[in-house]
Amino acid sequence: MKPVASIPVLETERLRLRPFMLDDDAAVFALAADPEVARFVRFEAHRDIAETRAFLELAQQHYRRGDPFAWAIVRREDDRLIGSCGFVSQAGERRSAEIGYWLGQPYWGKGYAVEAARALVRFGFEQMGLERVEAKCFIENSAGQRVIEKLGMKFDGTDRSEMIKGSYPELRVYGIARAEWERAELP
Repeated sequence: MKPVASIPVLETERLRLRPFMLDDDAAVFALAADPEVARFVRFEAHRDIAETRAFLELAQQHYRRGDPFAWAIVRREDDRLIGSCGFVSQAGERRSAEIGYWLGQPYWGKGYAVEAARALVRFGFEQMGLERVEAKCFIENSAGQRVIEKLGMKFDGTDRSEMIKGSYPELRVYGIARAEWERAELP
């Protein structure tokens, strides 16, 4: 994988993916404190602003290492922070990475997750030199599965090896190789 010199801002038609700032704490907390938002992600709903600030500090640590851990998803039309996306894990020797994303409830069902995740996949292949991008979702998360499938990822199987919130849930694993993505992206 190529190192990322700095965490760039990624632009899509309706969204701007930018590094988190420490003063995003109130906006992130307002979304991440919702138990429904946290239902199908790796983090628990934030109980207080201190948890949100700890996440933002962690993101800053990753940025200092040039690691594209998480971006704030912001609507271009009004500069409103609506969620997060980023690289959940990276396997340098395999040149692969797993993407993840979440949105606040008011922004569900509008195509924002697909738009943001497409930008991540493109960044992974074009800027990080990845050979494979993966995504996982809880088997009960049918909306998440639809987002992943719209990215052109194929179902690879299930995984119960990750402890998430104190248990080992069954996760659906999807992936797309660089060659498959290039074929799909070319006119």
